[in-house]
Amino acid sequence: MAEHYYTEEITAVGYRTLLKGFSAVAPAPLALALAAFFRLRGLLRWPLKPMYASGGVGSEREVARDGLPPRALSRWAPIIEQLADLGFSPLRYSLADVIGQKQQAAALFLDGPGSTIATLEWIRMRGGQGIEEKTPLELNSYAREDPEIMTASVAKEDLMLGDLLQLDFVDTLLLPNHVRLDEVYRRHLARTEGRFFYRMTPEAALKEHRARTQRRFSWALEQGFVRPLTPAEVSRVRELQLE
Repeated sequence: MAEHYYTEEITAVGYRTLLKGFSAVAPAPLALALAAFFRLRGLLRWPLKPMYASGGVGSEREVARDGLPPRALSRWAPIIEQLADLGFSPLRYSLADVIGQKQQAAALFLDGPGSTIATLEWIRMRGGQGIEEKTPLELNSYAREDPEIMTASVAKEDLMLGDLLQLDFVDTLLLPNHVRLDEVYRRHLARTEGRFFYRMTPEAALKEHRARTQRRFSWALEQGFVRPLTPAEVSRVRELQLE
């Protein structure tokens, strides 16, 4: 059990980014109204009521592959097969420490040269159309000097995150998940050409990935895109169920 729990805070996102995101899924008048509403709440420091929350980096629980939710394994199966065909080997499977209306699992893989870590997630939560499941995939390569190189495969509606995730120390490219994984990997490798990136053992890859994940989380916390829950909020969220 984590000592602290955190939730995303959409009201901290800039108006233009909000408008672009809502415009992709709603008519223009509604998108304008929603963007203005959420940004106004942010300016007034009036956060939304959280429906779920997660522990910080390192709060996840490592499990064997057969300890993962069957739904996650089913959704992951074709992606894991493609990763294996590309020479990736599994490093670790884990279950996130999540409370409220969300379930989350993750798997880490390392490619043959040891320079690219793949993070595959399974996220199940309540959305606008009921319960939704997503399986975003990230490819990350790290070097002594910034920027980190991150190439991700995400659902079409999540492409707007590319505007939100403008970290000075990460060069980010988001691709829609209908793009074949071998093409995503090819484009990632092309983006790493001309620089020396770490070639890691499995142990070193896990350690480096943990440090880089903490760095990104700290940035999101500082920007207000993630916020800690109060004890009262934690108690309320614990009572919420996904189904």
